[in-house]
Amino acid sequence: MLKVQRLRIIIHTEKGQYGFDHVFKSGLNIIASNNNTSGKSAIINSLYYVLGFEQLIEGTGTGSKTLSQALTKQIRIDDDVNGEELPVIESEILAELSNGKRVITVKRFAKHAYKKDNLVIVYDSSIDEMFLDTTSVEEMYVLMPGAASNEQGFHKFLEEFLEMDLPIVTSTNGTESKLYLQAVFGALFIEQKHGWGGFLNGVPYLAIAEVKKRIVEYIIGLSTLENEKLRRKLKKEADSISNEWKNNITVLEQLAKLDGINVEKLPISPTLSVSEIDAISWSKENLTLQNYIEKQKELSSSLISDEPVLNAENREKIEIELRKVQADIADKQIELERIRSIQKTAKIRYYKSKSSLEIIQTDLLNNKEAKRLRELGAEQGIKDFDHLCPTCGQKINDSLLNDQTVMSIDENINHLQNQEALFKYSIQAQHKALLNIDNNIDILGKQILNLKKLESILYGDLAKVKGDYSYSMAYKKVRIDSEIDRLEHAVKNLEGVITNFYVLADRWKECMAKKAKIGNKIISEKDSIVLKNLGKKFAELLRYFGFRSSQHFDEIKISEDSFLPTINGFDMRYDSSASDELRNIWSFSLALMEISMANNGNHPRIIIFDEPKQQSVVDQSFKALCNKLIDQGDNAQIIIGVTAFDDGVKRVINELDRESFELINIGNRAFKELD
Repeated sequence: MLKVQRLRIIIHTEKGQYGFDHVFKSGLNIIASNNNTSGKSAIINSLYYVLGFEQLIEGTGTGSKTLSQALTKQIRIDDDVNGEELPVIESEILAELSNGKRVITVKRFAKHAYKKDNLVIVYDSSIDEMFLDTTSVEEMYVLMPGAASNEQGFHKFLEEFLEMDLPIVTSTNGTESKLYLQAVFGALFIEQKHGWGGFLNGVPYLAIAEVKKRIVEYIIGLSTLENEKLRRKLKKEADSISNEWKNNITVLEQLAKLDGINVEKLPISPTLSVSEIDAISWSKENLTLQNYIEKQKELSSSLISDEPVLNAENREKIEIELRKVQADIADKQIELERIRSIQKTAKIRYYKSKSSLEIIQTDLLNNKEAKRLRELGAEQGIKDFDHLCPTCGQKINDSLLNDQTVMSIDENINHLQNQEALFKYSIQAQHKALLNIDNNIDILGKQILNLKKLESILYGDLAKVKGDYSYSMAYKKVRIDSEIDRLEHAVKNLEGVITNFYVLADRWKECMAKKAKIGNKIISEKDSIVLKNLGKKFAELLRYFGFRSSQHFDEIKISEDSFLPTINGFDMRYDSSASDELRNIWSFSLALMEISMANNGNHPRIIIFDEPKQQSVVDQSFKALCNKLIDQGDNAQIIIGVTAFDDGVKRVINELDRESFELINIGNRAFKELD
């Protein structure tokens, strides 16, 4: 929970200190001013600022520029319209906060000679005890990169202080992002200028996908957040397994390539079937690898194990083998030239495809730029309406068919995107084919080199006389035995890699089982009940506040798509009057808090309304709001700012039980001389 116990604003001038200092209570606190320019909103905005929530005031704006000039430039020191204005030398804002267990004071400067407005100082005490020797002090930063995640980031500290445990959600670009504090508090602090424009209208843009939906589900404690978190975790796991599977395939193929082994029946993606992994096999020269090894062992055994010497019988064998080796060399050289020719053609096709892709991507960029300029209202250089290509400027309406329609920019973009995807896929396939060709060339090259080496040794043997030592027979046996050793070692390595596939398959099965358990249903039965209760509470409050745009309260529901109120399936804002729009926001804000408390959700139990009585809301409705806020008792803290210059507001406040709320009457001027 968050409770503001005290707010102290200090403005230093040449004539002393001016500002605001007041203690806030649990329950309802009303800040009342006599007119619109008395500084009521400046007080509320100062509270936003000291918490690092000034984006709620100016959307994406940050820093002290979002504050009243009375804190940053000059301050009027009396109630006279023509009274004296003093330059602001320095100013600071202090908020004493409680989470129900611990009290801290947060200090932030609005103007200072050398301290920047991103600096936040946290005192582990009340305001009165800030400067005691026993009080620990820590300096932090806010609204800078890392402020929500790093140890010295103030919003990370505040999140932990409030025990909010903000979830990780999806950003608009598909990456992960934290649901920032200022997004959540944009649903709780309703700012005067922008906050009353619609449900959660004050939430600043923070590049979070479906941000309003994420805020509602977090505040009322829906399990959809946990399910989404688990889905993201499982997707990460699935992606990790897929990547490891691909890497395992690469390792397997590279090991096999070293010895000219062909891998067959290899599953290219993770599988649940162990039999698919069992079916993986390898071969060499059209034989299973095991059969090939056995054949080589037989050949090795057939060679003379004693010292090899030449005689008439083996000389004839050497002549026959020489002719065979020469024929093999010739065949393999022909094959090598054929593959090199294929390689040359494939490379030309590959580089042409890459060049075509670059042209397509350039055209796509030009069309997107043209579309962007057109959407911005540009007229110069936008050619799609006068039949000129946005890329090259040439006419594009010439056709064999006179009635053929030229594609629009949107159609062009769609067509080019399809072409881009097609060429990317084609280039990827061509690149893989080139790698296979390179591999085959490498294998053939090594085979020819070995055959030529054997040819040279065979020639040498034929030049020797009977009884001389035969190098070819020895070389052949050594080469065969060496190949057998290499292949048997390769089999062990390949089997080790195959073991990884079984491990990955088990992980894949577990991941898919968890994914199936979650299912595709976004809303659980429990969450559906919570949303129904939120809709009922919202409708109940609307009726209580005198909502008049529709009397079909039983048709009011919370959409399971947006988590926002609808009536007969339509947005509640549709056909609502301006005053009923305010009743919508009152009701939804309170319903969120009450349902959160009932569901053990994450609402920090604080609401701020700045000028909740606008758009000619009748006094009776405003009185109903105040009574409902008082009914919250000590379960929550509500701060509202009102301008009490009209008799209706004054009458409502005066009719309330004075003991049931805290009235902070600032009169005509919020910032007065401080003691």
